[in-house]
Amino acid sequence: MYQVIAVMQGKEHVLLDIRDERYMLEAPKLTLQINNAGAFVFNIHPTHPEFKCLVPLITIIKVYKTDCRTYKQWMFTGRVISCESDIYNNKKIRCEGVLAYLIDSVVYPYEYQGTPAEYVRQMISAHNSQVDIGKQFSLRTLDLSDIDTNNNIIRANKNYPTTMQEMKDKVLKLLGAYISVEDVDGKLYLDCSQNINHYNKQDIRLGENIINLTQTKTAGNIRTVMIGLGAEDKEGNRPSALVENSSAIKKYGRIVGTVEFENVSTQTQIEKKTKAYLDSILAETDTLDVNAVDLNMTDPEIEAIELGYCYVESKYHNLDHIRMIVSKIDLYLTDPGQNVFTLGVSARSMTTGISQANAEVDQKVKRIASSMSPKIQYAVENATQLITGAKGGYVVLDCGENADKHPEQILIMDAPEKENAKNVIRINKNGIGFSTTGYDGPYSNAWTIDGNFVADFITAGTMFADRIRGGTLLIGGETDGVITVVDKSNNTVAVIDKDGVSVQKGSIRGSTIIVGGTNNADGSVTVLDEKGNVVAEINKDGVSVQKGSIRGSTITVGGTNNADGSITVMDGNGSIKITIDANGINVNDKFKVDMDGNMEAISISGDAVEQINDIIDNSEAMKTAKDAIKKASKAIDEAKEAADTAQKAADKAQETADIANSAATTANNAAAAAKSAADAAQTAANKAQAAIDALKVTVTNLNNMVNQINEWIKQLSTQIKELGKPGIS
Repeated sequence: MYQVIAVMQGKEHVLLDIRDERYMLEAPKLTLQINNAGAFVFNIHPTHPEFKCLVPLITIIKVYKTDCRTYKQWMFTGRVISCESDIYNNKKIRCEGVLAYLIDSVVYPYEYQGTPAEYVRQMISAHNSQVDIGKQFSLRTLDLSDIDTNNNIIRANKNYPTTMQEMKDKVLKLLGAYISVEDVDGKLYLDCSQNINHYNKQDIRLGENIINLTQTKTAGNIRTVMIGLGAEDKEGNRPSALVENSSAIKKYGRIVGTVEFENVSTQTQIEKKTKAYLDSILAETDTLDVNAVDLNMTDPEIEAIELGYCYVESKYHNLDHIRMIVSKIDLYLTDPGQNVFTLGVSARSMTTGISQANAEVDQKVKRIASSMSPKIQYAVENATQLITGAKGGYVVLDCGENADKHPEQILIMDAPEKENAKNVIRINKNGIGFSTTGYDGPYSNAWTIDGNFVADFITAGTMFADRIRGGTLLIGGETDGVITVVDKSNNTVAVIDKDGVSVQKGSIRGSTIIVGGTNNADGSVTVLDEKGNVVAEINKDGVSVQKGSIRGSTITVGGTNNADGSITVMDGNGSIKITIDANGINVNDKFKVDMDGNMEAISISGDAVEQINDIIDNSEAMKTAKDAIKKASKAIDEAKEAADTAQKAADKAQETADIANSAATTANNAAAAAKSAADAAQTAANKAQAAIDALKVTVTNLNNMVNQINEWIKQLSTQIKELGKPGIS
């Protein structure tokens, strides 16, 4: 477990103690890193008893690993550098390690020649003389050497860098050194060595303490054959060496590179440096980010994982007891399952590291010299001729108004008296001025003490500047001009050259973007995906989208230049499938809708059937058909009612006929005298029968009419249903 202490004005305040819930921090994360000050970040709530003791640059934070009884191991000492508060007054605290104290001092202009160890000793001594006693370091281990210079290095700087920056540039980088600090009872001990002396006894092993692993291999800089070139002598000869690595050739093949050492003039040295440089770039850059559980958390007998060498085993990742450097550790004090250990390949030897660094410097110098444009070369040659070819002239120590005291300026002129001189170089306490119009100027070319440099022309091979201001910036002319924008990691963000503007990251913004229209050239905008394939293009012919989609609340085509708009959809073979234009919609000549609402289709299926049914149901034709069906149904009902009435009349007539027949029979049986009456009754019966027959014919005709109407209804219903089936035309 861990304990966090804040020290303010000599008094200690407990910030983290897991035995007491009042002294808890949220998300405390400790970062330890080789050649880095380290960092500690945490959140603290306003209910914390020591909430008010955290003051930037004043409060010192110390982190210990402890068992809360007898064991207590120092891990980190740093100062609070920022304190952020949210709306609820919760604070986020950021701390930097004490190695950052080297930022609080500067290195005054100096020139040094001597041993690397003494160089570091003098630098730390100068730092201690500038800071408070709490920020001073005591040198403990100082193990540095430089074989190439026989331990006789040369260093110089006139730019007042911080001690930290000078240590990184002139010691850590050039000598391949490592620096670290340990806090022992409040005293800061600094170690600086070219070797990593800590070897972790606990291995990082898959199946044992590894939770997650990310492996990155980079082999882009590997060369297996190297040609080394030395400096030219007066006769133009230069030593060279060709060095090969047979095992690397067997593994990677022959990959040839060159390296130049402008300060090497002997064959022995060029062979030695070329071999050292080849060795330094042979190994793949192999980096692991490992989420692992430090077994020391569960078993104090197991040594904890610290910065330094460590063996890694994961047969699944082809890591068979490989020695690597734990270069960075992220420790989550209250959630150790998130701990991350960053491991890299073994450190390069001092000789190979220095050889590569020197070679890189030599290569940069060579590239700058070889890339000098003819115009710059001419300016250099012209300046050389003007200076070296100058004959005569007068150098005058001018006392001005102090004729009886001391000179106040130096005059370099083309005449002995300043009143008669035309070309004048004037040097005094305020700067240097150049005039071609006499002593009184104007001095159109000048370099003044306040840092201003005035000139009609500035010719330079390489210029470093925070900003360049002016009305016109002209790039190129002698050669093709290029403007390259890079981010802080030196990655290219954008390039402006003769081919146009290329943006690798970020965006181009503006209220109006116009392409084309100049030099009789048509403008175009092309969008590519990450593989370089064309996704979309905007040119004079319109917008072409190869992948993706066009989205928007309104898309308008046509209406300009008296042109009708159209939208064409093609398949992968370029065949037109859908056309939307001023005439309507045409789908593969199989479905058409014109501007009058007429529709042609070969078949309709799926949801379209339901949609068309809705259209048909709401159409005027369907309304008319429904009205006709209603009227026909009403006529059928009326016909049925009439048939029922006629049937009742027929039944009544039949009943009357039966009665009449009965009466006739009775009359016949009663008397022949009633024959006339019977005949009369027979006649009435016959008439009644005729009426019945007539009524039956009427009923039959009405039934036929009803059947015909029912048949019409069935046919009309069948036709309506056919409209909803696939295949209508």
